[in-house]
Amino acid sequence: MLSRLLIASSSADNLTAIESRIRELGGSDLFLSRGTPKQHISALTARSPRAVLLAPSSASEAFQYLLLKRSITGKARSIPTLVVVQPEEKEDYHSLVSVGEFELLSLNLPDEVFTEVLVRTLRYFDSHLELAKTKASLRDSQLELKGVINTLTDGVIVTNPQGVIQRTNPAMCSLLGLQQRDIVNQPIERLIGEHEVIRMTGLGPLFKENAAITGMTVTFRRRDGSFLPLSLSGKSLNSSLEEIQGYILVARDVRDTLFLMQNESRDAAKVRQEHQELQKETDEKLAKVHNILSHSERLSQIGQLVAGIGHEINSPLHLIQLSLQEVGTHSEKLSSLLHALFEPDPTMSPEEVQELESVTGELSGIFESLKASVDMANAGAERLINVSGALRVQARRDDAFQEALNINSLIEQSLTLLRYRLLQVDLELELRDIPLVAGFHTHLTQVFTNILVNACDALEDKQKNETSDFTPTILVETACENDMVIIAFSDNGPGVPDDLRSKVFDDFFTTKAAGKGTGIGLALSRKFVDDHGGEIEISGSEKLGGARFQISLPLAGNSSLGVPSVSALTSKSELD
Repeated sequence: MLSRLLIASSSADNLTAIESRIRELGGSDLFLSRGTPKQHISALTARSPRAVLLAPSSASEAFQYLLLKRSITGKARSIPTLVVVQPEEKEDYHSLVSVGEFELLSLNLPDEVFTEVLVRTLRYFDSHLELAKTKASLRDSQLELKGVINTLTDGVIVTNPQGVIQRTNPAMCSLLGLQQRDIVNQPIERLIGEHEVIRMTGLGPLFKENAAITGMTVTFRRRDGSFLPLSLSGKSLNSSLEEIQGYILVARDVRDTLFLMQNESRDAAKVRQEHQELQKETDEKLAKVHNILSHSERLSQIGQLVAGIGHEINSPLHLIQLSLQEVGTHSEKLSSLLHALFEPDPTMSPEEVQELESVTGELSGIFESLKASVDMANAGAERLINVSGALRVQARRDDAFQEALNINSLIEQSLTLLRYRLLQVDLELELRDIPLVAGFHTHLTQVFTNILVNACDALEDKQKNETSDFTPTILVETACENDMVIIAFSDNGPGVPDDLRSKVFDDFFTTKAAGKGTGIGLALSRKFVDDHGGEIEISGSEKLGGARFQISLPLAGNSSLGVPSVSALTSKSELD
């Protein structure tokens, strides 16, 4: 684990000390950089290490390195930096700590603790980066899949292994004269005629031999009671373990084809040829949809695996916390015993008493330093546990059923995940006691995260262009009005012009530079809010002068679930 590390410092002594410590622990591929922060950045760019161990001579040196790292390399999240400091200096560096950028590590820790904390921290950063890449790729695949299915002129039905419909497209709804809500979550047997083989046997036996069907004519029942013959082609959806995850069916209207065949029209041969060509095109589209679905399933499995790694980190972190508590308890007992042992005796001379007091004072300093080291290590372990928990919750798939949700708790989780982006922001929270909301946990958390990320991007752009002092500020408010829960996010950024406010929620619309924005986040947020029966709108912020996003969600209306509302928060300290 301790490989491809860049050790940087302006101090030769610090550089030698940390290099010696790492090599004793079995480190390899260690790159050294002695000099200024700018020289460290050059070494970082040239070597592309897995992580940086920074042993600065002062907090200002570390802060300068942070600024250069962000502005020059743009790798603040992909390459973590661990600041190695003496315990007595931790307060000087406290403001630099941020998930994804800096972690404090004491050089005076015992070898086993030093190794454990360093290895666990590096493993966490690897898992965090992999999970972020997996989520981004999964979202792209899902959007691509939705776009492909919705643009097909043929009807598409995706079912689970039991034949319950999970997804369909507008073309299928149009063929049957039904709405999405009339089709999704219904067994496919309810849509077809009584004498069809699918109704009698189910989908499983049809795919048992070759995992596919082609050109099977099946009669479907329409809303008005009439029957519609459709040609079905389909494939089974298999996981990486070759387990059937469901089935995908493509339905084509063949009424015209059947009419021409029954009347033996002179154009029947041509129609059949066109039908074959269209069938080939359908098979190609079906294969593309199948590949996208299979890819999405694999990405979902990877996301769950990364979340599982975060879960596995929790057990040793709890063990470290218990050990630290034992160290703290025993050190307090040892301090009391030593102070009692060195209690002055009436028979001692003044010189002996003075010498004894000097020894006692030195012991007190040692125990205070030990307590500070234990507290710092315990705080680091606690923060890793909190972030790991937030990642596990975010990776959970909860779109199968709704829950009674505590909106304030979801906001806190979003702020925890984005803590590294909010360190330079004056965050104001006005979260009032509010009732529960019925919805999907990860969907609403993603909405809040998308809005906060956009606010941070806007504030960063404004800060770069400001010549005078500028304090980035974000205000998050919750309230309950007219049987609706109101969530508002305001900032003092440049705001959104009036002529663009009607477009910000459109698919793929973005005002960000190429490579920085995709135009998907806010469009997806509006869809999630609509799915919850709520509304989202953008306006100008009267309090801060920038943009204001307001979300309105209906109440859960089910007090029997027994989830209490969260107490109001009024300061940023609750997140630290």
